[in-house]
Amino acid sequence: MQTKHTPGPWFYNPDNDCIQSGHTDYEFMLIAKLATGENREEETANARLVASAPELLEACQHALLLDQVKDHPAVCALLKSAIAKATA
Repeated sequence: MQTKHTPGPWFYNPDNDCIQSGHTDYEFMLIAKLATGENREEETANARLVASAPELLEACQHALLLDQVKDHPAVCALLKSAIAKATA
């Protein structure tokens, strides 16, 4: 499935508070810089969630194709909504 975003995997680097895409061990692409404040635990959790976005998008796209999911309209709607939000 073709995407417009930087391909994953993405990862959160706590040393520089950045979300990065690593294509090789020596080459990284900056995806986002984490704004830090007083709630470090929540900020780190948010960064990890953002870093998982490419895999979550791919999982949603594949799940939508499963026959078992087609029998659950609410699940299909949720998957379609998440995919649209990520790809709009």
